[in-house]
Amino acid sequence: MPKILYVDDEPANLIVFEEIFGVAHAGADALPVITAGSGAAALAALAEDPDIAIVLSDQRMPGMTGVELLQQVRDRHPRVVRLLVTAYADLTSAIEAINRGAVHRYLRKPWQPVELRLELADALARHAQAERLREIERRMMETERVYTLGVVAAGIVHELRNPIGVVSNYIDLARDALGQVSGHGAAQARRLLDSAAVGAERMVEIVRGVELSTRRRVGVDRANVAEVAELTVGMVHGEVRSRAELVLAVPLGLWVALSPTQLSQILLNLVLNAVEAVGGAGRPGPGGVTRGHIRVAAEAVGDRIRIEVSDDGPGVPADVRPRIFEAFFTTKHEGGTGLGLAICRQIATDAGGSLELQDRPGGGATFVLTVPAAARAGSVVAG
Repeated sequence: MPKILYVDDEPANLIVFEEIFGVAHAGADALPVITAGSGAAALAALAEDPDIAIVLSDQRMPGMTGVELLQQVRDRHPRVVRLLVTAYADLTSAIEAINRGAVHRYLRKPWQPVELRLELADALARHAQAERLREIERRMMETERVYTLGVVAAGIVHELRNPIGVVSNYIDLARDALGQVSGHGAAQARRLLDSAAVGAERMVEIVRGVELSTRRRVGVDRANVAEVAELTVGMVHGEVRSRAELVLAVPLGLWVALSPTQLSQILLNLVLNAVEAVGGAGRPGPGGVTRGHIRVAAEAVGDRIRIEVSDDGPGVPADVRPRIFEAFFTTKHEGGTGLGLAICRQIATDAGGSLELQDRPGGGATFVLTVPAAARAGSVVAG
């Protein structure tokens, strides 16, 4: 069960915190709380207990300030949600820590139990959401690995096709030449050539089978764009909220010829790329925290649905644009496979659609997904 670690050098504050929120005192509203009296003790607790999901730290502590502690927590335990309790005099350092990514949120002293309980509940929900997102990303990585095998197999098949053709042609030529020769040796040679021909034909069948499996189209399905977009944005709410303002402008009643899983995979990739792009490149928001802007919009255009994901980040460099959809091409320094956008475009293409990068007036990037519209669930389309 996810736990909350409260760090404060004042023993009385630790006691009060446990009495208000701890399992032993708070009854039905109890939260799983542990405490530490210093930054060093907090780091030791984190090293020993993998269930700690939130660290709530006071700012002014001897030896190690709250910001210094939370910076180390970010580096050593990046999945942990980090909250800072600070007085008004330390507000500037708290905001700077948020902008550096060391702190997710700050609370002013003196904190009120009701307000703090809401903040902790929100932090627990954010942590759970982040864990779900990581699981989704793990599954996407599995999909990418399968896609990688398909790409490699297709490449091998392409390289084998010509040599197999050459072998088959030489077998036919040798058969023709042996047709003019008689004797035991010629008969044996013909038998060997027949065996070689069977082997070559078997190789051709294998090549054809691999080609069919790598080109097999996904069966036509349908997805409610508004519903899938809302669920997908909800999955990354924790990632988005601290770095950008996201506007969802998707009208009801739009259906696409993709499965909900396929549409969600595409939107998830595009939104996460947008979040990464606007990180630190947005406009000043409330409290001086830098935030960017992301917009997800959709509309019907004839018999197709057009979905746009745009951001006001720095945009895609001109030298990167021609390769942005190539398999294995990535601009990420670590952790990127270079398959996310390649898979998304392949899904769109297999459905008879497209995925393109377009210029955005005023800077930033806009990815445009265009796919055939589908009849809404339960309706009948006359043919």
